[in-house]
Amino acid sequence: MALKTFVKVSNVTNLSDARYCAGMEVDMLGFVCVTGKSHFVPVSQFQDIRGWITGPAIVAEIEGIEEEEVSSIIEIYKPDYFQVNYQLAQKITNDLPLIIRFEPSINWETLNNRKINFCILTAEQFQQHKEIIPASIALIVEHIKDDSLSIFVEEKIGIALSGSDEISPGLKDFDSLANILEQLEVE
Repeated sequence: MALKTFVKVSNVTNLSDARYCAGMEVDMLGFVCVTGKSHFVPVSQFQDIRGWITGPAIVAEIEGIEEEEVSSIIEIYKPDYFQVNYQLAQKITNDLPLIIRFEPSINWETLNNRKINFCILTAEQFQQHKEIIPASIALIVEHIKDDSLSIFVEEKIGIALSGSDEISPGLKDFDSLANILEQLEVE
């Protein structure tokens, strides 16, 4: 089941979402790795989930932490990518593969020597600011309405979705993910 465009699913908190997304061949699964943040996934739960899936790249969603905390997340979570905000992207000095959340105030020149692979932005921000983002950075758009999905697929723009909580362990409503992912399936 290949998808027509790149897909990242954020805020994954349970094995049900992770397995469903891996089965649908989603490209990236994002886990909030910051204690106290909404959708935080403790290390033991993360390791249990990661042990059951293959395929998607793993993203540590670490917006809102200090640079000193990054090394412990690298050691504990061993992600493939880091999703950060502009403030943290400016401070990170190593060569981590980064996904940056768009902010209108980003000075792309100050990030020139950082390894920024992707930029996440809303559909509205995409329409207003897509020309200022360097062409070397792949775009992932979130908060897309079903009727505009084909526009992003045609332009080869990635899609960002979000996981949701389980009703109880193993009991899950996939409607929110399935509506979009089924439209993205290659026929």
